[in-house]
Amino acid sequence: MVSIAQHPGDEQSADLNQLTEAIYGAAEFKIILDKEGKYFTRIWCLFEIANRIKSKRGQISAVIPEILSEYGVSQFDHLTMPQRKKYWRNTAQVLEAVINNGIDVSMAEATYEKDRVPILKWIENEFDSFEAFNQLIVDELEERIIKLNGMAGPPQRNPLAINV
Repeated sequence: MVSIAQHPGDEQSADLNQLTEAIYGAAEFKIILDKEGKYFTRIWCLFEIANRIKSKRGQISAVIPEILSEYGVSQFDHLTMPQRKKYWRNTAQVLEAVINNGIDVSMAEATYEKDRVPILKWIENEFDSFEAFNQLIVDELEERIIKLNGMAGPPQRNPLAINV
């Protein structure tokens, strides 16, 4: 459990640094996505995933419950191998759409607008630029897409299709 001070000042800056340390030290990092990739439009989410990527510690696990529910399951382990391949391909498509829509921390939303200012200031201090911060996330997503597509294998051809 991590708690962030809601009042600007040194205490909140210290809490952002402590949150970063917690992210760096976590044994696992899991994110829950929706099919629209809204996670990547939220400033806190971008802050957390970028710090996990920067830590170079362990894998980032992601799950998209909406896709799992399309197969009538709530856990990845309950998918058959053909369903897993489709799941991986669908997840790669979601991440591709996120990249195509763009990641821009400077435009990311926060439930409380006042949270944006210290987070953006922290990012400016820790990264060379917002662009570098955004690119770190895009690079990770591109790597993940390659892995997912590799695990999924080539797209399945329609056996009834006729090549002309």
